[in-house]
Amino acid sequence: MNEPKKRRRRTPFEKFLMLDVMRDPSTRPVFIYAASLILVGGIVYHWLEGWDWVDSFYFVVITLTTIGYGDLSPTTQLSKLVTIFLL
Repeated sequence: MNEPKKRRRRTPFEKFLMLDVMRDPSTRPVFIYAASLILVGGIVYHWLEGWDWVDSFYFVVITLTTIGYGDLSPTTQLSKLVTIFLL
């Protein structure tokens, strides 16, 4: 006789960290890809544009989600090319 598995309730901390996404083998690569893209993009814009860390990550997230408020924009030719390939 097979008894159904009891689902463990997630704590608010686990929900915030999205630990279930990281444990699921089918969603883990997508999460890692998205997090890596945001991390690398933030580092590149911090280095190329001289923006502080918050502005760099803010620009990457706003650009990738296609919101594009327009309050920050790349100013150098290289950072414009990075933006093209980032998207």
